[in-house]
Formats: sequence, C-alpha cells, structure tokens
Amino acid sequence: MTASNLRLRRISAFRPGIFLAAGALGVLLTAFILPDTASLSKAKAMPEQPVQEAAASTPAPHLETPKLVGEDTPQAAPGAGERVQVLQGDNISSLLANRGVNPAELHQLLEKGERASELRRIFPGQWIEVQRGADGGLKLLKLEKSSANSLQWTRAGDGFDLSVVEIKPEVRTSYASETIVNNLFVAGQRGGLGDEIILRLAKIFRWDIDFALDVRNGDSFELVYEAEYLDGEFHRYGDILAARFNNRGRDHTAIRYIDEDGDRSYFTPEGDSMRGAFLRAPLDFTRVSSGFNYKRVHPLFNRVRAHLGVDYAAPSGTPVKAAGNGVVKEVDKNSAAGNYVAIEHPNNIETRYLHLSRFVRGLKAGNRVQQGDVIGYVGATGWATGPHLHYEYIESGTHMDPRRIDVQREESISDQEKMRFLAQTRPLLNRLDSLKSATTLVGAK
Repeated sequence: MTASNLRLRRISAFRPGIFLAAGALGVLLTAFILPDTASLSKAKAMPEQPVQEAAASTPAPHLETPKLVGEDTPQAAPGAGERVQVLQGDNISSLLANRGVNPAELHQLLEKGERASELRRIFPGQWIEVQRGADGGLKLLKLEKSSANSLQWTRAGDGFDLSVVEIKPEVRTSYASETIVNNLFVAGQRGGLGDEIILRLAKIFRWDIDFALDVRNGDSFELVYEAEYLDGEFHRYGDILAARFNNRGRDHTAIRYIDEDGDRSYFTPEGDSMRGAFLRAPLDFTRVSSGFNYKRVHPLFNRVRAHLGVDYAAPSGTPVKAAGNGVVKEVDKNSAAGNYVAIEHPNNIETRYLHLSRFVRGLKAGNRVQQGDVIGYVGATGWATGPHLHYEYIESGTHMDPRRIDVQREESISDQEKMRFLAQTRPLLNRLDSLKSATTLVGAK
C-alpha cells in the first residue's frame, strides 16, 4: 500500500473531489480494514445491557464498538475544512503543514498562541479540525482533547482568539445486580458492567471481604450507580451511590455520603465508616496459595514448618500495597525472605511483605506510608517456589492470621452530623431496596 493510500485512512476531508472516490475506497476499507465478525464479538465480550432502572435509567455499556478512523466525521460544506485523527508518532507541525497551514501561521500558534503547550502535546486518539478561508489562510483550528473538552483557535485580525468548549455530560442513574458463578469480573460482564466499576465496588468492601479468598459461587452484589452520557452515548462511570454485597450469606451494605467539605466516603446505613485501619489483602484480585497454618509442610524442605502468614500467588510485577498507615521499619533482603519490607503501625502492630521482585523507587526506612501506597512488586526472591507475596501481621510480637483479625474502623458519623447523614443516605438506601424489589418482580413473571 502506498503512502498516499495510507494517508487516506486517517483524513476526513470535506472537499467535493473526494466524493467520487468514496465508493471505491469504502469497498477497500471494508475488505482490508474492517475487523471480522468473530473479532468484534470477542472485543465485546461484556453484555451492553445491565439491569436498569424501571423508567428513564439506561445502563452504561463498558465497551464501545470499534470505529474506522474518520467514520464519525460529520460531512461539511465543500471547502469548509477537514478533520483528522492523531496517530502514534504524529506531531502538530506536520499535521498542520500537511493541511496547508503556512509556516508563519504555524509559528504564531505554537510560539505566541495562548495554551500553545497543549498543541505541542497532542496524543493518539485526539482529533484536529482545520478550516481555511477563501484566501487559503487558517480560519479555525480545533483540538478535541476528549469527547467533552475542546480548545478552539479562531482567526481574529492578525491573531487568534482562544475559546474552551466543554460539554456537560448527562448523568443517568442505573441499577445492576448479579450472582457470582465463576468470579467477580465475569459476573460484572454478565451484568453489563466494565472492569473499572467492578474494581471500585471491590474497593468499597475491601476492609470486610478478602476478594482473593472469601468470594464464593452464589455470592451476589447489587449497586445503584451514576453513568455519564454525551450526545446519548456512554462516556464514563460516575459514583457508586449505594451497594450491597452478599458474601457467604451475610449482607454488607455501603452508601455514599458527601460531607459539608465535599469529601466523599462510604458508610454503613448506621453511619459506621467502611474504611478500616488495615486492608484484608495488600494486593488486588489474586488467589491465596497458602494460608496461615502452624502445621504446614514446607514445599522446599518437605517437613512441618509453621507458616505464619498468608501467601498470595500473583504474576511478577503485581503492585503490593501498604495494608495500613505507618512508618517503614526495614527495606532489606536475605536468603529466606528475599526482598522484603517491614512497616510499623500504631498500637504495636507490624506488617511484613516478603519475596518482592523490587521495591518502589525511593522507599527506605523511616518513610511514612499511607494505607494503599504501593511499596513494592510481587516476585519470587528468597525461598520461593514461584511468584507470590508472603504477608505477615504481627501484634505485640505475636503472629496472627491477617484474614481473621478484627479490623478497627475509622471514625463513625458524629451525633451532630447524624441527621444530615440520614437525610442524604436514606433515599439512596430506599432506592437500592426498591430497585431490587422491582427487578425481582420482573424476573418472576
């Protein structure tokens, strides 16, 4: 394929001469560029229709159907301009020069123009629109940074005026519920939910549920969430407003609350914080390969040797997070533990993280860390038969099973704030319950 043919793939031109060739080009694009049906079906593995609110609520698809470059370009009047998508390796100078923008105008935009730095830092996937006047000079330049945000430079005398175009998305409230048969992500896919919101759901309940070990077939979840739409098409997920996770027959319920300072947090319906002092697991979505056990047979030495922690099997390089706030006590290595980190926490508690492939850059003894900070990455250093994290929880010098400790909660809603809390969260809880009832009735018919 020649260079000129390649250029046709990425340019959407509004010139009259191109329309005669459009039919033939369309045939070629269909034959050589359109993905086959099987490929598209794999790319859209997740259903696009979650259970939705009875009336106006429309669920958010997690994936968009792939489009050909320039497929969604509106047709403009002949000579009005052209719109081109930024590809890997493109820069604004070459794109504008190829559109006929003369060097003087290009210099004016890049050297003297307002917010010119954003023109120099264009990214693949963005769109550039160029309009030239009857004299051939640049009339308008538009950088579409996202579907909701654009910068537009318009000719004004000897210079250009800049305007920022922001489209406010339409926020819709949706409801989804699903029962786990294989794993949490597969259940989310069946409910039409993307991985992003499933991860958020897990993070809300991560102080109560170890998602690597505690989740079982037959567990279920339901949530009321916001989704943002632009021009009727799904843009992104908003907040989870209320959620319930049934784990081994026990319900865990969380409701979003926005305090007077605008801070968002999740609480139980009674006003207790969902956040605990320690995470149930220091890494996301993996599996337990060996639990806390005083009589475990060691896989290397083939004899009984107490296993005073929990092993989480995970691919090398998986981020490992600090289980709680504290001060780094040790960043070191030895023959048994390999690369390891020890963190001291309040109330005479220490946590240890063994067999790391490497530490996060700059980590050293004396550093303060916050819960959830990445401290290192899964590896197989020391006495390890494969990539995994060995995690220990020690209280007053005694090793304890980290999956069985009673997690101390952050502060609950104060008595003075309780009325405001209930006024804001009760409607969300009622909506969660009513939507569940409505969905159950529909399913029973």
